[in-house]
Amino acid sequence: MSKRTLISALVAAGVLLPAAARKYPAVTFVQQPQAEWRGDSLALSFRAQVDGKLKGAESIEVVPVYFWNGDTLRFPSVLFTTSSEAKYRHRRDALGRGGDAAIVVTQGRRGFAPFDYSRRLVSPRLRRGDLQLMTVLRTCCDSTVTSSVDVPVGEGPVFYASDVSRKDSRFIVEGSLPEPCVEMPCSDLPSPVVKAPLELWEGNVSLFFPLPEERKQRSGDTSMHLNYPVNGSKINRAYNGNESELSRLDEMLVPIAENPGSYRISGISITGYASPEDSYDHNLELSQRRADGLKEYIVSEYGIDPRLVSSVGMGEDWEGLREAILGSDVPAKGDILDIIDGVGIFDGREKILMDLKGGDPYKYMMKHLYPRLRRLEAKVDYSVRPWAEEELDEVIATRPSDMSLNEMWQVARDNNNDSTIKERRLTYGGEYYVMARFFPESDVANLNASSAALIRGHLAEARRYLSMVSESPLAANNIGLYYWMCGMPAEARAYFNIAMLVDPERARRNLSELERWEAGDR
Repeated sequence: MSKRTLISALVAAGVLLPAAARKYPAVTFVQQPQAEWRGDSLALSFRAQVDGKLKGAESIEVVPVYFWNGDTLRFPSVLFTTSSEAKYRHRRDALGRGGDAAIVVTQGRRGFAPFDYSRRLVSPRLRRGDLQLMTVLRTCCDSTVTSSVDVPVGEGPVFYASDVSRKDSRFIVEGSLPEPCVEMPCSDLPSPVVKAPLELWEGNVSLFFPLPEERKQRSGDTSMHLNYPVNGSKINRAYNGNESELSRLDEMLVPIAENPGSYRISGISITGYASPEDSYDHNLELSQRRADGLKEYIVSEYGIDPRLVSSVGMGEDWEGLREAILGSDVPAKGDILDIIDGVGIFDGREKILMDLKGGDPYKYMMKHLYPRLRRLEAKVDYSVRPWAEEELDEVIATRPSDMSLNEMWQVARDNNNDSTIKERRLTYGGEYYVMARFFPESDVANLNASSAALIRGHLAEARRYLSMVSESPLAANNIGLYYWMCGMPAEARAYFNIAMLVDPERARRNLSELERWEAGDR
């Protein structure tokens, strides 16, 4: 998109908002930002510092964006933030709730030290464009683009990867590939609009054989909001809705506890939390007693060795409250966060919250946020034996989380081939989607899922999976197919040439078919 379009989009999304009354810190560039083409890549460097100190949920993000030919290429951004906000961001990322990746720079006692930025992105084609460094101020409730710096950029070269000889194979095996001698582009893939409806087969896409796991280590967790009589800690399954909460614990533990021949529990950890009302000592003691109560329940109900079960009470869950506040409509949200971040637990934090704005925000929290803080979390760690071939179909339908990628691959290969594509193209390769669902960090899983999506002709799904691996040379062949289907043959050819490094059989086939397609043989 153009710079004008991007700014308009930010306005429509509510990102460009009037600056608040407080004078916020600003980013200055100690050295003038520089961008230049180095061979096949665009290199960006600058030195930035933050003048002033951030408070609470405030942060400043420097977002480098390269505009060319109606599209954008995004470099990793830099997020200057407070230590408390960095901690909460890390927690959100660990829970899988984070947003776009960014380089996080944390504020120290004396503020921020100057930060040196140096990144380069590879481009597979000739590009002439404009580079901007946008500075975005984020508070608890608003985001404001405060400045934008233009960085001069020259013209980039056309790049094609060189051909290297390698023995062709039916499938590429993870872990046995030569080291690629090229970086992959990491620009955003184009919008998933089919302009060249291709009928692809397994001979077009790259499929990867995942190596077996030496030992399958797994974990499961659940969170429960159980009800008790006042100050009670003993679990009564029939009491006030506890049946539905404990059913989640059944779902996690029953298959494992009742099948010791297939599963071996290495540990169960229980953590209890309380909301902030009442005294700190009382809440700590109550959360411990209720964690102990769940331990007793698990030992008696599922026959687990008590030596494998640990329980700890964490007391008042201020971190959970802060996260709940960020996602709520509580009045005076910014004031509440400032109090939580700036006033100690034993320095009157709760009393100040109770008195804020006549007590209305505290009443809101008591009614809408506090109940979800009173919870028990249980996590089970266990190992799983390898499944026999005749068990695989049933396990992938009932307990896919207890399978390895290699076991899922076996099911996928048994159920999918070119005959499957001919008979039911639109449902081809569902097992590959399962692989990506349960192994979202695996390049092999995402690449195989992208192959299934390309064969189905589902570009939106293919784009989602390919975006997870767009920097891996292993993805070059499939990305080339994606560009081709989006009606961009020049980009497709560039990626197929890169794919000659890792999957020459399919790269050659696709280059040949692309040449015929461009000649009008469609």
